[in-house]
Amino acid sequence: MHTFNSAVKKVKDAALNLTTYGLKGGVMGAVLFLFYYQHFTEDDRYEKIAFDLLESVLLKISVNEHYDYASGITGIGNTLLFLTKENLINVDSSDFFDDLDEIVLKKMQSKIIVNFSHDTGIIGLCRYAIQRPIKTEILQYAFHHLTKGFEKTIYDINPIFLFPSEILQDIKLFLLEIAYIKEVTKQIAELNQSINSFEREYSILQSNYSDYMLIQQLREAEIRSNKEETKQLLAIIEKESSDAVLEGLAYMNLAKPSLPPWWKLF
Repeated sequence: MHTFNSAVKKVKDAALNLTTYGLKGGVMGAVLFLFYYQHFTEDDRYEKIAFDLLESVLLKISVNEHYDYASGITGIGNTLLFLTKENLINVDSSDFFDDLDEIVLKKMQSKIIVNFSHDTGIIGLCRYAIQRPIKTEILQYAFHHLTKGFEKTIYDINPIFLFPSEILQDIKLFLLEIAYIKEVTKQIAELNQSINSFEREYSILQSNYSDYMLIQQLREAEIRSNKEETKQLLAIIEKESSDAVLEGLAYMNLAKPSLPPWWKLF
């Protein structure tokens, strides 16, 4: 409990001084944490703090030129959609989402895309887009760009440099996540074949981002409805994460499993 209380204080104090607005390491991450904490404790003071911070994000976001998921506008948008869907907030942001849809479409229409990651590339954009009316159109662009990457048709860049282990796993998890979408069943199968061929041909570049890999495992456990593994991974994150937001969120879900699965966002 002492560690958790320290995480709460750290997040609350840091949120007032953050100069970035994104989900990971920014104000939106603190907003998510504080809305959870309000529902965890039923202390309405934290709801007021969270709404004030959210307002500051929405006022500033028009000048945020970053589209990426971790620190930019698509991660903020997806978090807002999640909070609304899970009945943690009730706000009318239809204009915001309409504008964001246009931004994502414009980015995905680029002729050349070489970043396929979740946090800074097109997988993150797609995770926002599948919640929106632009879903099918965005997925078609995504499959096009990914296929070009695996076929070595992007400026003749060797795919091994485009798809290190963590990005390859981002893509695999996303394909699992969208398996329910019947309109893209064929494209999913074809892309999985490309991934299998790539893995047979190359020795994959490995990375060592412990928090990132834990969140990937947590997302996969959620997609596969593996509740026991989810619980085990939350316990590891609560004890070992260097991120106070992740540490505190993991603690709250372990102590109160009825809270929504925040890891669907990460």
